Amino acid sequence: MIVTVTANPAIDRLLTLDEPLVRGVVGRTGAPVDQPGGKGVNVARVVAAAGHEVAAIFPAPAHDSFVTAVEATGLAHVAVPTRSRVRVNLTLAEADGTTTKLNAPGAELSADELDRLTRSIVESSAGAAWVVLSGSLPPGVPDDWYAVLTRTLRAGGARVAVDASGAPLLATLGACLLYTSPSPRDCRWYLVCRLLLEKKKHTATWAVMGGVFIRISGHDVCWDHITISAFE
Repeated sequence: MIVTVTANPAIDRLLTLDEPLVRGVVGRTGAPVDQPGGKGVNVARVVAAAGHEVAAIFPAPAHDSFVTAVEATGLAHVAVPTRSRVRVNLTLAEADGTTTKLNAPGAELSADELDRLTRSIVESSAGAAWVVLSGSLPPGVPDDWYAVLTRTLRAGGARVAVDASGAPLLATLGACLLYTSPSPRDCRWYLVCRLLLEKKKHTATWAVMGGVFIRISGHDVCWDHITISAFE
């Protein structure tokens, strides 16, 4: 069983444009196409399509259109009730292939909602082979939430993959190193990774740090993204 966590789910809405996008004027679009999104949900759909057992966990009101969209895919899921509706992210696609993405920040999670989400993840992950914590964190969620979850889930025997960026990424990286009692070599790798992030250098490298598998990938403009997989 693989469990995926999407703390900041979204309806991904695609709007097609027959004419180039022009600011300040009225435009016309084709009919909107909506898909349930968020990195964890996307991972779960791919895993399910490959024929593996998977469950997607996310916060959303019971009757939100996002939940309805997930149900329509047949994906096994756990929707942790919240008060605010799931955000909508827009993609404007022009005829020449140019796309413009407008992503909303997501609804703020209260302390009670975050606590329920955390407990649901831990309970649903009992016996899971992998837990995937993926995507941005919504307002109201502390930067070290992935780090705390990683410690808890690994203590329960699960392997954890974290797909994050920015402050949540660095907090999780530090948590994994502390958890695995890093050697001086591990610490040097950690410092190198932090320097690369801060200076936003274009590079690609791989490292294994005390049971934590790290992939650092670069892009032409700038990058601040690392995928961390913690394993035994």
